[in-house]
This record gives sequence, C-alpha cells and structure tokens, in this order.
Amino acid sequence: MWYLAEMMALDVSISTALVALTIIMAYLGVTLHPHDSSRAQFWYKFSFSFYGLCAVSLVIWQGIRNGDSARQIITLQWDVAEAKNEARSALQEVVKESARRQQLERDLAILQNSGNTLIINVASLKPIVVKKIERR
Repeated sequence: MWYLAEMMALDVSISTALVALTIIMAYLGVTLHPHDSSRAQFWYKFSFSFYGLCAVSLVIWQGIRNGDSARQIITLQWDVAEAKNEARSALQEVVKESARRQQLERDLAILQNSGNTLIINVASLKPIVVKKIERR
C-alpha cells in the first residue's frame, strides 16, 4: 500500500511541476518582446525553449508511468480472474466431496442396520467393498 502512496505522490509532483512550468512559460511568453539588447532576447528565447522541453519531457515521463500502471492493472485483473476460477473449482470439489461423504454415510448406516460388514480401503480411496457374512 505504501508503494501506491509513493507512486501517487510522484504523479502529483509531476503534475505540479507541469503547472509551474506552464505558468513560467506563459509569463515568459507574455514578457517576450524585443529588447534593447540581443543578449537579453537570447536568454528569454533560451529560457522559453528550455522550460518548454522540460514540460514536454515531464508529459512523456508521466505518459510512460501511466502506461506502466495500466499494464500492472491488467496483470492484476488477470491474477484476480485466475484466483476466482481456482476458488470456484475448489468450491465445486468441496461440494462434490461433501455429497460423496454424505452418500457414504447413508450407505454405511443402511449396512450397519442390516447386519452386514463394511470394509473400506481408505488409504487408496477405492470404492466400497461389501461382503455379506453368513450367520450360522
């Protein structure tokens, strides 16, 4: 969970930096006018270009991070879907086993009431073998 908070903090920081660069670029764009000195005009143009490149690089960086996050989300969704399928399968197995055991208990009760002997090989889980013992 801390990783998610760290990622969000970085994304918020990138967005804040984009806002700041946009404001600086707007200010420079408004103040960019012919100056007496060609040197001052060069620095204005250089600053405007530099901040523009910084803003573009932040946009690209944020886009790459968003793409990575989307891939992670898709991977997690697949993992959740697989876990759901495994849980459903396990539940079906439990239901089948429960029904099998209930039937086995009913059969055992019937056999015990009839006086017959029941032999179950539990170790190999083989079907029930019933032998009738003759009384003398």
